[in-house]
Amino acid sequence: YVVSSGRNEVVSFNLSSQTLADVASIGNGARHIALTGDSPNRVVVTNDFSNSVTIINLATLTTTTLNAPNGADPIVVNPVQHLAFIGQTAQSGVLVLDLSRNQFIGSVPTGDIAGGISYYPATFNVVATRSNLSSIAKFPYSRGIVSAAFPAEFTPRGLGVLPSGNSAIVANQDSNSVSLLNLQTQIVSARQSVGNSPVAVGIDGKRSVAYVVNSGDNTISLLDAGTLSPLGKLVVGSKPVAIGIDTGLDIGVVANRSSGSLTFINLATQSILSTLNVPDPLDIAIDSLVHRAFIASPGTKAVYVIDLATQTLYNTVTTLGTPAGIDVMPASSAFLVTDASNNRLVSYQYGIASEAGAIPLTSMPFRVRVNPITFEGVITSADPTANFVMEFNVNTNLTFTPITTVTVGADSEDTAIDTTNNRAIISSRTLNTVSVLQLP
Repeated sequence: YVVSSGRNEVVSFNLSSQTLADVASIGNGARHIALTGDSPNRVVVTNDFSNSVTIINLATLTTTTLNAPNGADPIVVNPVQHLAFIGQTAQSGVLVLDLSRNQFIGSVPTGDIAGGISYYPATFNVVATRSNLSSIAKFPYSRGIVSAAFPAEFTPRGLGVLPSGNSAIVANQDSNSVSLLNLQTQIVSARQSVGNSPVAVGIDGKRSVAYVVNSGDNTISLLDAGTLSPLGKLVVGSKPVAIGIDTGLDIGVVANRSSGSLTFINLATQSILSTLNVPDPLDIAIDSLVHRAFIASPGTKAVYVIDLATQTLYNTVTTLGTPAGIDVMPASSAFLVTDASNNRLVSYQYGIASEAGAIPLTSMPFRVRVNPITFEGVITSADPTANFVMEFNVNTNLTFTPITTVTVGADSEDTAIDTTNNRAIISSRTLNTVSVLQLP
């Protein structure tokens, strides 16, 4: 398969008969071509002049064109993980293309324009030549870890992923603002000032409203999730630290740690419904199937289960350790808790006080987030010097299989799951970055 830049097309050359045949039209200024080597077999063409990438299905001869705003030139394919790595011509960094979905999942910084690129599958290393620096950049790429820099932001904390999975809203704690980050292009398309010390973000996907938890002034900022335009502000309890959203009942739940209470919000009217006393609430998980909130309370070493329909306490689960982070698996009627005192991840079946499964961890854990569809998840560390997250799988019997640890930058406490694209979004307060981890 040969690129014809002058004719903007790909042609095939039959080595047996030594004949040419047209395959498909492509973009302007095509530079490189690569076979995917997987099924269906395709070729990927980088079109530098038109800032695009063309993917051609060789069985059907149909094409898909993706926009690459910063140019596209050298390319290499990893057929095992169904990924392509593409050097950009107008910006330093290597684009990562998910061939299983025909979409970009981010980019990896290289410090300069990538003039050439290669991939070594045995060690998951990508090597790119740096044109102006007369050197090479080598980085590991296993399961798709990419980082987006926040050069003008300060200490990104909580994250909320929009239902499409294409964008996330990031709470920037020290700059008292939030950013709207395009997860495909890694471009910040909007910024908005909010209250003091924003630490968490909840998304009402039904109305496209973001609820930003401002821990420093005990308020919730309401924003248009698509534009970040302000919609209002609500006053809640002292030191709010987490939020959960149940769009089925149109209820939001805010954990107020210092006042030891939960504030319930009517999402339809965007007003306060009620308050319930719950000691030391730190994290929230919502099961929208049974309309219950699960509250991790490290101070009482318990998980409180709240009936959202009545906004009352439904059950209390006493744990063997110190619960810090929590998430639910509605289809399995189970919840997961990080045990900060014993460095473990623990699973519980609804209504059963004993542990269903547990796995030891190498550092003190904080958040746990799991994709309830794929049963893949990540655990962040409460140690501000730890620069990694752990990726894991939940088995059908609620035991765990560790997969790998991934370097994302120090002080990476907060994470959110993009269930649409099966990705984990992780913030690093030390590096001022947001990382995107493609789950298996």
